[in-house]
Amino acid sequence: MHVLKTRFIKQAKMGLPAAMPDGAVLTFSSVKAFEKKKAHVLLQWWHAAAGCGDLSDDSRVFARRAFVQNYDPGLFVTPYEDTGKCLNRPTCLLTYNGAWGKLNVSELAGYARDLSADELVARVREHRPARRIFDTVVYFFLETQRRVFNGACVTAELCMDTYRHSGVVRVLIHVWVDMGRRKNIEVVSLKLNDVLPHTSVVCLQRSTKQKYSGAFYTWVDKIGSLWSAGTVLPWMHYGVRDTWITDLFATHKINKATARGLYIRAISNAKRNVGNLEFVVTANDKKRLNAQEAATKRRMQGSFRPWRVLPEVDDWNCHYECDQYRYRFLVLDGPSRMGKTRYCGSLVGMAECWWWIVRGL
Repeated sequence: MHVLKTRFIKQAKMGLPAAMPDGAVLTFSSVKAFEKKKAHVLLQWWHAAAGCGDLSDDSRVFARRAFVQNYDPGLFVTPYEDTGKCLNRPTCLLTYNGAWGKLNVSELAGYARDLSADELVARVREHRPARRIFDTVVYFFLETQRRVFNGACVTAELCMDTYRHSGVVRVLIHVWVDMGRRKNIEVVSLKLNDVLPHTSVVCLQRSTKQKYSGAFYTWVDKIGSLWSAGTVLPWMHYGVRDTWITDLFATHKINKATARGLYIRAISNAKRNVGNLEFVVTANDKKRLNAQEAATKRRMQGSFRPWRVLPEVDDWNCHYECDQYRYRFLVLDGPSRMGKTRYCGSLVGMAECWWWIVRGL
């Protein structure tokens, strides 16, 4: 690495085309012009070397550490790349979703297509390449945040939608940063493994309490969460709002047990929130069962045959056409599973029937 860097500096000082590790070529008119931008150029050089696929893993790790040690947002403005937007809010939630997050399922011990979320998480946690991805991001943000950010939180989780739909196991990285009074940090300066983060503002300029919702999002044990780390913790550095928990449960990020425990720990409106949670879960279960029952009936509808015409039943059914003080009963006797209940429902419609279960007569 030092040989490559020395060669780059020597060519740049001589006014010759100096190639960056990523292939970009820089040319300086004189030694004075190079010295004026030396700190900026070397920071770019370390960043390019950290993501260069032609270098060994040890060389890229070394370059990443050198970049972290010399990192300064004011210096990181790429002269040969479109810098794009800036982080100009007090806090921001970053999402890294690159090809490097796609895992080779053949390397996962005991992998199967029908694994549950907890089973899949347990297997990915034992996967060393996935852990190295997380450690790289943690090292970058938790080291640089001491000089750049007021706080940073990192979490790695599985994209469960991708797994359910296509069976692909992909790791996503979410990073929450508190920039404090720092403004206009270039997004490109947070590029990791050749991937720019997707950014989302998690608070407004005047909001002081809502800004920690992103930090709480990275801390919560969501469905598919692998690891998390950070310098800002809930109930220690900030209070937790019950609406944050409700939003996570409503978007299916956490399960019932996690939501219930968080509501109780948050204390505020705990009794009401737990009651609402039970009501919603019960209503969703009932809705799901009704949908399953309706689907089953639709599948069985094609196998039904027309009922036989029984003169005795027709005579009994006709006597309801006249108003009377008392009506006759219709008693059907036969073994179980012969269709007696459905036959009665076919006379007036299943939805119009009243049911009483009588046993032991």
